[in-house]
Amino acid sequence: MKTTTKIILGLIAASYLMLVMTSTMSLEQPARIFQTYIRGTLKTQKLTAIQAFVALDPYDEESQNYIIELVSDDNAREITVDYPSELVEVKMKGTMLDIITSSEVGKTKAEGRTFEIVEKKEEEQTSEEDYDTDYSSRTAVIIVNMPKATLLQLLANPKSLNLKGGSLNIANLKADTFDFRRKVELLLDGCDFQRATIDIGTHGLGLTDTHIGQFTFFATEDTINSRSTTISEGEGTAIENLLLRTNTDMNLDYSCYKHINVEQYGQTMVSINFNNVSRKCSLK
Repeated sequence: MKTTTKIILGLIAASYLMLVMTSTMSLEQPARIFQTYIRGTLKTQKLTAIQAFVALDPYDEESQNYIIELVSDDNAREITVDYPSELVEVKMKGTMLDIITSSEVGKTKAEGRTFEIVEKKEEEQTSEEDYDTDYSSRTAVIIVNMPKATLLQLLANPKSLNLKGGSLNIANLKADTFDFRRKVELLLDGCDFQRATIDIGTHGLGLTDTHIGQFTFFATEDTINSRSTTISEGEGTAIENLLLRTNTDMNLDYSCYKHINVEQYGQTMVSINFNNVSRKCSLK
């Protein structure tokens, strides 16, 4: 075969390949965009339990990437649920609030399409790279505003919260005692307790603008899954007396505590690291 013929055939083959690739690329659907700022509202007079299963990872069917925020509001006359309606669907099953992945997200995942979760889609954004990738904007936050008495009753029942893969925020709750023993990520924001006992397993505790008088906190370690309890003290955190019962190493912001007692349990010695020591302290 002549060299010229080979070149011509090669060009034809290359052109055909480019045509096939171009056609294939044109058939690919762009990533679908879901926005967290588009909200829905549900109102109810009675709430005794919350159940949630929300899967927002395009490649994972496990429940994750959502936060349930329970807000204590003494002025509330009813319970109001504020939720990102493009991401989740909510409904009452009797007196239980049921939260699931939205049908549109489920359909998109079933079709094998990729999708992005953003706070708000702007007109000038033209590609995936233009969207905000901050974690907080890609998380479904469901806010449940309710009277204080309703929130206390909800928390008093150990079986009232079934939050698979989610995190729990409790805001503006003030009470004499707070006893919380659930295996879930927990954030207390703007809370005030005279006495509190918290056991969240190997999950993390966050504190912001929260005051606690007598605080008993349990910390533990899961060596098989390489997980351990953590605590993060944000701005405005003030703890009078901490009793830390732990079998794992811990980091504490010393400036947030007046008195600290540590009770180690188990067979392994633990290390306690203090950050932000700014005044005279006696460690032993």
